[in-house]
Amino acid sequence: MIPFCKAQIGKKERKAVDKVLKSGWLTTGKVTRQFEKEFAEYVDSEYAVAVSSCTVALELALKCKGIGKGDLVIVPSFTFAATAQAPLNVGADILFGDIEPVNYTLDPRCPHVKLGLKHAKAVIPVHLGGRKARTDYLNKIVIEDSAHRIERGQCAGNNNLVCFSFYPTKNMTTGEGGMIATNSREDYEWLLKARSHGRDKLVGHGYEVHFTGMKANLPDVLSAIGLEQLKKLDWMNRKRDEIVELYNMNLNRGKWHGNHLYPIFVKDAEDFIRYMRDNGVQCSQHFQPLHKMKGFAKHNKFKLLMTEKLAPKEVSLPLYPALKRREVLKICKLINDYEN
Repeated sequence: MIPFCKAQIGKKERKAVDKVLKSGWLTTGKVTRQFEKEFAEYVDSEYAVAVSSCTVALELALKCKGIGKGDLVIVPSFTFAATAQAPLNVGADILFGDIEPVNYTLDPRCPHVKLGLKHAKAVIPVHLGGRKARTDYLNKIVIEDSAHRIERGQCAGNNNLVCFSFYPTKNMTTGEGGMIATNSREDYEWLLKARSHGRDKLVGHGYEVHFTGMKANLPDVLSAIGLEQLKKLDWMNRKRDEIVELYNMNLNRGKWHGNHLYPIFVKDAEDFIRYMRDNGVQCSQHFQPLHKMKGFAKHNKFKLLMTEKLAPKEVSLPLYPALKRREVLKICKLINDYEN
């Protein structure tokens, strides 16, 4: 079976974790601080704050910018549930927007988005599958959901808070975890407190709670994995790019340029996934329309044509650095045979 995803974990990650275990300091400490420093350098941001997940990163970013009860946040429906749940969890309301037909990212020309931007306080664009979403929304707070995109230098000169994921399926992993990148010293200092119950250490013993925060820190034992993953991220991204290009060359469809997911659209997703599984290939689906799900029923205010048309047909193909050329060619042949 060719798996849908396989994390690139090796001896260096295991050795780094073992070193932390032997140190006796397992929670957030100097290894996490080093991970934050090197990650900030990689994405070219002034600061980075390691947290327990990208979901928590989105919530903290919204709170940091004062988003809460009575505020409206625009999110795409074609995304993972966390993008929409984060603003709801801080007390805000959400408006679902449609997606562009090429990038599958939030479409600013969508009538509902245009209408919502007159009243919204914030927008959460999603860099879906690694494709860059539009992030310039004038006079709006922008929180970037970059769970699918980690590129060298992507935060240079950026005034937004950018949230990353290190889940095992992502371009780099810590097992579980996330990061918030910012170029604001004020936001950075607030986020450091917020991820640890709103606390700040005092000189000597004890601490002070400045506001209600949450338990969202990333421990050293996971940050050790992140440091090793970061060292080979350029290589892993290049390998992903090569696989994407191989898919583009051998599939009878348009070209795709993101390197986190490789989505295709088929007539019957369930039948296709079953066919691929029966032939030794595991595929997945990303994503079903959130505005059609029970948990978001009261936020389903508009018909989103592109999302409703494309989402049920979307299937994601295997994409990870260890995927071999012959395996990609096998996948392509299976797909071309299925469609002919």
